[in-house]
Amino acid sequence: SLNLLCFINNDARRFHIFVANRIQRIQEGSNPDQWRYVTSEDNPADHASRGLTVKGLTTSNWFTGPDFLWHNTLPANDVKVGELEAENPELRKTFVHKTLTTEESLHSRFLRFSNWTRLVKAIARLIRCVKEVKGSLSRTNKVTSLEERKEAERFIIATVQREVFSEEIKDLKSKGEITLRSP
Repeated sequence: SLNLLCFINNDARRFHIFVANRIQRIQEGSNPDQWRYVTSEDNPADHASRGLTVKGLTTSNWFTGPDFLWHNTLPANDVKVGELEAENPELRKTFVHKTLTTEESLHSRFLRFSNWTRLVKAIARLIRCVKEVKGSLSRTNKVTSLEERKEAERFIIATVQREVFSEEIKDLKSKGEITLRSP
């Protein structure tokens, strides 16, 4: 059928698994240019599927095959293979998912905590967890130490300063001074 020719000539792997596997075997064992369209009148398989009578079957090309097979050269392939229709039931449906991510600053995440102490303890635990994963600290379930909380406070303050004063820090690094527009 024309559909099968479209399948064989299609490079995209977008068929249902069963059809895709069969098409792949055909493509591995032959060249798509070797495949031709045979009209219903010349195709013996069509006669059997349409329920011919015994007399009609004996006078058809069921036993001999199509006439063009008895010639030394094949007829020109006049049928152009087009694109598959998007509604073809053998095509897998394609789903496109779009995800929009917005990068939230740490400063705005810090504002979600109800108070300073909770923020410091959470960041101290997070810093501890990072060290444990890196292997520089053995795992522990103990409460964070005073030193860990001080380290967390320094991290929080430095992070907020980097975000809030990013322009001033950039000016200091590039020019060595802060412009007058700075608050």
